[in-house]
Amino acid sequence: MSKLTLSDLNVILYHCDAEERVISGFGSYNVPDYGPLVYTGLQGIFSVMSRIRSSNDLGHPLCQNIRAGNWLFEYTTSRLAAYPSLKQLNLYILGVCDVNL
Repeated sequence: MSKLTLSDLNVILYHCDAEERVISGFGSYNVPDYGPLVYTGLQGIFSVMSRIRSSNDLGHPLCQNIRAGNWLFEYTTSRLAAYPSLKQLNLYILGVCDVNL
């Protein structure tokens, strides 16, 4: 983590749909019955999770999507893999989660 630049952190946390499409070809993650997340980075997930947590709405479409499969995880790791400077972080996440995609 200490080798990440501010630009890397911007990719990991934010990036909007338009800038992500131009740079990596990925758009925002589209949650069925909810719509696309505002940010392609982790903040897109965190913003929705914050609202879910405050209302304890485990029936929220994002929760349904997470229970239904690994699509959000696969989107996140595939998106990070598109950035050479984030390769090590992506491999770490995949290793910690013990997932073979």
